[in-house]
Amino acid sequence: NAIGKWYFNEEKAEQEVYLFISKHDLVQIGKNNGIQGNEEDIFLDYVEAIRKGIPGKSPKGNIISHALYAYRIWRKNPLKVDGVYIEYPLYLAYLTLFVLPLTESLHLNLRANTYYRPVRSFLKKYDLPYLPNQNDTFNWNPLWLDLEEWSIIKRNTEVGYFELHPFSNQNWVYVGKPLSQTIFPIHSIKRLPQFFESSGLVPGEETSEDLFRKLLLAYGEKNLGLPSKVLNAIRDPENELGSSLIGIVSRNYRNWTGNTDFYDLDTETTKKGYTIAQLRLCVEGDPIRGYRTYYRLHSKLDFPEDLTFAHNGKEFKCQQFGQGWSKHLLIPYSEGVELQDNLNKWKAKFPKKDVRLLTEGKNFHLSGWVEVPYMITSKMLLLVKEGLSPSIEEWGECFPRGDFKRIPKSGLPEGLVLYEISNPPIGHPDVSQLQFKPDKRILLTGGLKTDVRTWLNTLIPEVELENGRGTENVYLTYEDINEKIPLKRKAIDQPVWVLPSDIRNNIGFFLKDEHDEARGGQLKNIIVNSKGKADKLKEETLPARDRFGLIVTKEDNPAFVIGSKLLVLNERKYWLRQSHYKSEFRPQVTTGENPTSPSIELENYDDLLVNFLTVKGESTAKEYFEAFESVYQISFSPDEIESHTLELSKLKRWSLNYLDYMGILDYEYSNKKIVVNPPQFILIPTESGRKVLLIGGRTKELLQRIQKGTHDLGLFLNLEPQHPTLSPFLLPPAVTVVGFHKDSGDEIENKLKNLAESCSIIFNPDKLPQFRLIEFSGNIREYTDGLTPDEGFDDSGWPARVFDPLKLRFIPMESDNIDKTYSLVEYRLTEYSFKHRLWKDGKPYHINKNWGRYMILENHRKNVIFNDRKKNIVAIPATLPLPRLISEAMTLFSGKAPRRKALEIEGNKTWYIIYNNLPHVLAYNTFLKVGQKMAETQIEL
Repeated sequence: NAIGKWYFNEEKAEQEVYLFISKHDLVQIGKNNGIQGNEEDIFLDYVEAIRKGIPGKSPKGNIISHALYAYRIWRKNPLKVDGVYIEYPLYLAYLTLFVLPLTESLHLNLRANTYYRPVRSFLKKYDLPYLPNQNDTFNWNPLWLDLEEWSIIKRNTEVGYFELHPFSNQNWVYVGKPLSQTIFPIHSIKRLPQFFESSGLVPGEETSEDLFRKLLLAYGEKNLGLPSKVLNAIRDPENELGSSLIGIVSRNYRNWTGNTDFYDLDTETTKKGYTIAQLRLCVEGDPIRGYRTYYRLHSKLDFPEDLTFAHNGKEFKCQQFGQGWSKHLLIPYSEGVELQDNLNKWKAKFPKKDVRLLTEGKNFHLSGWVEVPYMITSKMLLLVKEGLSPSIEEWGECFPRGDFKRIPKSGLPEGLVLYEISNPPIGHPDVSQLQFKPDKRILLTGGLKTDVRTWLNTLIPEVELENGRGTENVYLTYEDINEKIPLKRKAIDQPVWVLPSDIRNNIGFFLKDEHDEARGGQLKNIIVNSKGKADKLKEETLPARDRFGLIVTKEDNPAFVIGSKLLVLNERKYWLRQSHYKSEFRPQVTTGENPTSPSIELENYDDLLVNFLTVKGESTAKEYFEAFESVYQISFSPDEIESHTLELSKLKRWSLNYLDYMGILDYEYSNKKIVVNPPQFILIPTESGRKVLLIGGRTKELLQRIQKGTHDLGLFLNLEPQHPTLSPFLLPPAVTVVGFHKDSGDEIENKLKNLAESCSIIFNPDKLPQFRLIEFSGNIREYTDGLTPDEGFDDSGWPARVFDPLKLRFIPMESDNIDKTYSLVEYRLTEYSFKHRLWKDGKPYHINKNWGRYMILENHRKNVIFNDRKKNIVAIPATLPLPRLISEAMTLFSGKAPRRKALEIEGNKTWYIIYNNLPHVLAYNTFLKVGQKMAETQIEL
């Protein structure tokens, strides 16, 4: 089990797993599982486990027979062996044994008949059963085949997958299996991103086996540490082991994101490398009006918010559009151009090519024509160097009449010829880019993915046939019905099909092409619904937080916050202080009218993102950002997306923070973990009657139950949309319930309690979370006194931004130029990870950036918060979010995310966030906690 979990685990879901393992790895596995002793003692524990074997095996026989015995027991599906629950294949420890001697031998000859000597020496050294000769009874193939079947079919790649790449040469039928796992060490695989960069590759290109062979021979020794015997195997096109190595490199290249960060074993730190992305050519226009060219950056990674490239003395800001594409980069055409952003450590490359293929941008929700690395059967533009045009036109003679046209290239760069092609019957014999690839793979893309190969029915994925022509027939089959259901091709030029709108929920299904040529057809997929998911959310899963919003242990703290609920020993203090604000939440006037229509239609209500989070319960920021982008692309047109001024990465992060402060979830930015709060009603200020806000997770089903309950009890359900300026953040409406009674507020509260109970919603009207969170929150002086230094912090190499108290935002800066006397610095580690440090007298301190920004402002004696007492609103610069407990309390007074607006206050024009419904005295005292004196002014909205 311990070895199995090291190879196969949830972090490797849908990734290929190699059985490379060393003695050091085994020792580490033992330590992680509580085995005591020195390294040799721990390793001997593994040896003893092999010697003991599976209960019931014959003490005689060779090591292969013992492994096959474990395999046969495993195939009987035992639940336990020696009282231990079996989660992983019983024979995995034996496969490890067959691989281990190879990883220990640095001078292994790669001839097939030299496999046995090091393995036999290893077995003899530790007095283990012998290994038979290849000519004897030697058939361990069932073990390797079963591992492939177990990981792909039975576990559905949820913990990673092992894939056999069989050899045809009889000499390699057996020994090729362990050799292919070990000839390319894991440390070399980890260095492949640096190898790709130094080889001049960019992510997302179509590449050939011959190209990788040339690159490995040129750079493999220097950049990957490959010994000469490995390079000799690669050099020989007939050597299957060498081809196997090239296959590993090719598969890793396909998954390369462009990141080249590397882990330094000597310093035990991750060093920042450049991120490599590809510039792709885009074309707008037609033969009559002429054409113009520009670029879009393409990357699987989120772009830095301030990504800016310099070219010919000009700066070009690069903003993310979505689905891996940037917005327009209006840079003149130049073959081989390379752009750099040294502050963020990004490189954008436009590789030199003889041939470029472009497809209509609408296939990717874009305008114009965009460059793609592969050929499909639908209409494309083909841009080639003039010298290649005779060969291209000879190939064009094979096309049906009208499907191959040379187009006047008005406006395009000199030396290039433009063609429009459709439905190529065959590939070009000499140009690899113009050839159809035989390796087809079925992929599910987009949608709301809630688990491994699992999607939510509110936004289902699309079916893409990688390397497909688009002419294939793709169909669906359910696991319980032997029926082929043909899929309709999407109305775009890409080889994409759509799943049926009435696809069955909670039933596994498979996707295949007509001739069963595409990989992935054996993988089970599932579409789920949200029924009952809100009821499964529990407070126990939420982290406990202290006065500054930091996660703490419940057992060691007398007071803490869980979700929006404060738990303290001394309730009397909070009860007495809360009474001053009682009239804001429980006014004496109990009669009134519902401010909106009592008839709420929920048929079209579909809050995709909150529904997604509720179904998952717990998720990561990366999963939320991917879901956000899927919803974002269907919510806005290309022109609308181009018009959004905020970067997509910022929209995603701020959206998540808004949901946190709206009481829907708890987000911990240090580990990127999201936990959804259980549904809860809380009282919010109102002028008459009683008004409660729904916080926590929710689904359409839950809202329908609330709607029925309010109707039965004479209450009113309202869905109050967020301000239109917040539409790019994809936030849900504020869900409120309002009640009135002719003479008793208690009667209204009793009805609200009955409603909450009938819908399994938490409700305690005697405790006001808004006030309690503010009262519990620490202040800036206490936070400053509690800072701890980070003695081992190394800031070299990471893109840095320093908080500027005049501009009220972080600005890029070289690490060497940072004033470390007193500065707040943000270091960007990855697209999802940041570190924040306060430099004080040359020392770095751990810090929360929200508290840190207000510390810098207090140090400069700068007040930036304004209040309009008549309107009960407060304006705070948008770049200065409040610390989490205070920010959540401020938001929960209305339930709506603070709107964004550009205001000019006291001669200073900037973007502000506007909080509504705030009692003046409470707001004034609250902002003193962050070192700010609220200034009175008139705010025009």
